[in-house]
Amino acid sequence: MTKLTLYWILAFLMSTFLIYPLVQGEVYTATEDIQKLIYSEYTLYNELDNYISEQQIRLSTLRNALDKIKLQMDKIHMKGYDQGKHPLAIFLLVKRFLKNWKDLKTNIEEERNANSKLLDSFDHHKRIFPKLQDLQGSAEAILRLQDVYRLKESDLANGKIEGGPHLGVQLDWFDCFTIGKKAYEEGDFKRSYEWMNIVYHNPAYVLSSNQRLTVLDYLAFSAYKIGKVEQAMNLTLILLELDSNHQRAKQNIHYYQKILNTAKSDKKNEDLQDDEKDRWSQEYNSYKELCRDNPLLKSNTTKIVDNRLNCYQFYPHSRLPFSPINVEVLSLQPYVVLYHNLLTDLEVEGLKGLAAPMLQRATVHNKDTGKLEHASYRISKSAWLSDDDHPLVRRISTLIEDVTGLNMDTAEALQIANYGIGGHYEPHFDHADSEVDVFKTWKHGNRIATVLIYLSNVEAGGATVFSSAGIRVKPRQGSAAFWYNLHRNGRGNDLTRHAACPVLIGSKWVANKWIHQIGQELRHSCSLNPNE
Repeated sequence: MTKLTLYWILAFLMSTFLIYPLVQGEVYTATEDIQKLIYSEYTLYNELDNYISEQQIRLSTLRNALDKIKLQMDKIHMKGYDQGKHPLAIFLLVKRFLKNWKDLKTNIEEERNANSKLLDSFDHHKRIFPKLQDLQGSAEAILRLQDVYRLKESDLANGKIEGGPHLGVQLDWFDCFTIGKKAYEEGDFKRSYEWMNIVYHNPAYVLSSNQRLTVLDYLAFSAYKIGKVEQAMNLTLILLELDSNHQRAKQNIHYYQKILNTAKSDKKNEDLQDDEKDRWSQEYNSYKELCRDNPLLKSNTTKIVDNRLNCYQFYPHSRLPFSPINVEVLSLQPYVVLYHNLLTDLEVEGLKGLAAPMLQRATVHNKDTGKLEHASYRISKSAWLSDDDHPLVRRISTLIEDVTGLNMDTAEALQIANYGIGGHYEPHFDHADSEVDVFKTWKHGNRIATVLIYLSNVEAGGATVFSSAGIRVKPRQGSAAFWYNLHRNGRGNDLTRHAACPVLIGSKWVANKWIHQIGQELRHSCSLNPNE
């Protein structure tokens, strides 16, 4: 293989990875796309490995054939154009072109075909190659997992996540720098400081002078932002020793010195640390504690063990005479139950198979603009399946109607969602604000109830939590959570505010069925009692 050929292949591969637009979009937002990417990597590795082996054999064959031609040329005592004066030399020259050089040409054409086949394979797989935003999204997901599950930077840098298998490799300096830089950009200076500190002090990381300058710059300013002013100044002095013309460092050093000289650093440090502690609201802290499986009290209530929380079986409908439903009552206010083993494994895989080709980045409703948009607080991809799409979908809608006793005629299509790396959905309501005219948004009224079916087990993380009610539901494949979003007077139940915890290890699939008010008049009676 010539250097020119190798150059063009490498140029193609680089352009494929860095320039070609991602058709699927946002690989990091769904594990289904991540699995496709893993498959592509293994496939391309095997194909390129075979290509290199074949090329080595082909080059060896070319070398032997060329050496054979050279040997025949050297045996003729007449050199250069003198061969054209001797009839036997001309005969042998013609023979070499008809036999030896023809064989060489055939071998080179085989190389061209092999190159074309390899490039075609890359062209096929490049549809799902990630872009820079996927790397940034993955870094943001790691920071989210750190925040919710209290993961240490040092453990992550060593390839360790508590509750998961050891990665087997350590992150290199650029990996740690990328995560730290993302934290810096998000204003999370505590974590940017920790990540940059690892990059700067790890003796295993070999950095160039410019790389060390960049890391020092981020580390020093992060140290200042979390109240370590003296350390920020010392790091900036080191930076200036490496580059005395660094303008930002010159400006910062005077500012840091002024802070230290005026003896205000202690107070500033305290303020910064207090800001860090108070960064998240009480609700978000409750959400994180529940995600960590730490029990909480319901908001403004005293914890009382209610003997009405129990498990039971019931036969919901004559269509299910031999299939009792196993029910676990998780809460009475809000009313939340878990239907165990509602779907079979075959039905679960059927739903995922139907939805996988249609997955798109999940959106949220902006109450100010009225439009659907992407949001960082919801990381997943989803697809919608109506009853007319497949008999399986209609059968599941009928099953939900039988189990809940609610009318499905005005319910929304079944939404299938697949969460990506650190995939989550922060605390939210399923129903619309009671103060707005919901009929402008939904012609069938507000979302009276929700059915959330778990289509996979999750190794770690991924629980559904009700941050105000102190309820935590762990995903279990085939089971379904059910709750009423509204009181019987039609107003929203504030205790139904819930969230999907970030997926730490594993893949999470769910199916959502949102049931609306219209059609439930004779099935779920109204009441003026605000507590019902």
